[in-house]
Amino acid sequence: MKYFLFVFFILISCSKDEYYSLAKEVIITIDDAPNFPENTSKILDVLKKHKVKATFFCIGHFLEIYPDIASRIATEQFMGNHTYTHINIENSNLNDVFKQEILQTQHIIDSLQPLNKHYFRPPYGKLTTSQMLTLTSKGFEVVMWDLSAEEWDNNVSTQNVVDYFHENLYLKFKTQIPIILFHLNNSTVEALDILLTEFEKRNIRVITLDDFKGR
Repeated sequence: MKYFLFVFFILISCSKDEYYSLAKEVIITIDDAPNFPENTSKILDVLKKHKVKATFFCIGHFLEIYPDIASRIATEQFMGNHTYTHINIENSNLNDVFKQEILQTQHIIDSLQPLNKHYFRPPYGKLTTSQMLTLTSKGFEVVMWDLSAEEWDNNVSTQNVVDYFHENLYLKFKTQIPIILFHLNNSTVEALDILLTEFEKRNIRVITLDDFKGR
């Protein structure tokens, strides 16, 4: 009991920056790839520079349009399924769209990265409990996220993204390993480089979904 009270006192007395320093691991995911091929390439360069692995939740339609970028993602990073056209499946009959939207995208991913785990992230983060159970029964693992600066909005600047994580990341570190969501806009490239540099200085390790799920 004394030990518990001591740890509790330390935690409640920590500043945001100290909480940030207490962090050990994070998971990075990136949505909508490769809808902006130039930015996708730059983000791949940033990840390579920092020797970090992330999971790209890919849109099947764009994998077909940009095969060279798709191949690079498959070679350097991990791939997940984000439907074929970024459809809001919550508003759809899953039986009607599964083959065209999800299974077709998975076939593309499997052809590029045969040993991938079948991770699925619903566009907009929206799906019903029934849909999630159906996907699970079909061998997919649904992956949401804990933190996002919502930089899909072009009005969100690089500094906005960095400030968001400085303000919010420490809250998640208290209770879990946070799954971070990034997009492929201009602000992401520089912000990701800044944040990964900070992680390195603070000895925060970026782990993969496979690392996390395999524990």
